[in-house]
Amino acid sequence: MIRTPSSEKATENAAAPRCAVFVIGTISEARRALAIGRELAVCPVLLSPPDAASFMGSPWWLAMMDAVRRECLVPGSGAGGNSGPDECGLAGPAFIDILDCGAQAGRAASALALGQSRIVLHLECPQYRQVADLAASLNAEVIACRPEAYVVTADLTAERLRDCFRHFSAE
Repeated sequence: MIRTPSSEKATENAAAPRCAVFVIGTISEARRALAIGRELAVCPVLLSPPDAASFMGSPWWLAMMDAVRRECLVPGSGAGGNSGPDECGLAGPAFIDILDCGAQAGRAASALALGQSRIVLHLECPQYRQVADLAASLNAEVIACRPEAYVVTADLTAERLRDCFRHFSAE
């Protein structure tokens, strides 16, 4: 945060991230990521483990994200969400979720058909273009390269991420 002398109001540092991507595989990890995201005033992006659609399946991810969204709508819940527009610029709970489908076109198409709005599908997938066309027809997004992310562990805290943000914005 930078204070402007004329207004004494804090303004966002241009180098500060607007989103933080977290690898999660459980509801408790999702709760932790959401709490850290809110503490840092960034939009938390919940990313499945690599190739999760192949070994856990789309229904697992969709059910977990549905449970997290329902929990976010309950006042006083562990996730601490809301149901109005938020810092992500989205209506509803304040997070984005992405399912990693690896290079598996069938898993990616299945996830999209089940309602997943953002997936990772590697460019080396021979049917990448067809899956991207399907996604576009469903107003969904295909991400060709898995984003860098913080792995949610018991010792991950907002302060540790804040230190990382400072370190990388100084370079």
